[in-house]
Amino acid sequence: ESGRKPQRPARKRPAQPGGGPQKTCPVCDAKVPLRKARCDCGHVFVSKKQRAPPPASEAGSDSDSLFDEAAATRDAKRLKVAELRAALEAAGADTEGLKAELVERLVAARRAAFYAPPPSPSESDSDSDTGVDIAAEE
Repeated sequence: ESGRKPQRPARKRPAQPGGGPQKTCPVCDAKVPLRKARCDCGHVFVSKKQRAPPPASEAGSDSDSLFDEAAATRDAKRLKVAELRAALEAAGADTEGLKAELVERLVAARRAAFYAPPPSPSESDSDSDTGVDIAAEE
C-alpha cells in the first residue's frame, strides 16, 4: 500500500555437520572452532603473524655468522617510508628516493653494519674513563 517492498527475513546458513573448520587445543586436545582465539581450558591460540621468531639456538650456528638478506629485506619492506627514512638517517645513509630504493639502501646499510668489525675497546674505554675521572675529581 505504501509502495515499499516487504523485506525478506534474513536467511540463516544451514548448520554444518562438524560445526565448521576446527583446530585442536594443544593443552586439552579439545576441538575448537577456527574463529575462536581461546579454548575453554584457557589456552590462547596465537596466530602465525604474532608468533615470535625461533630462538637463535634453534636456528643453528651458521646463522650467527651470516647476514639474513631475505629477513632483512622482508623487515624493511614492512616499514613505512617515513620509518625507512628515519632508519636510513640513523645509519647515516641517503634518505631520498622511492620506497624500493630506500629498502635496498637500508638492507645494504644493515648488511654493512653486520659485517663491520666491532668498535675497538680503547675507544669505549677512553669515554668511560673520562666520566670516571670527572666523578673522582668532584
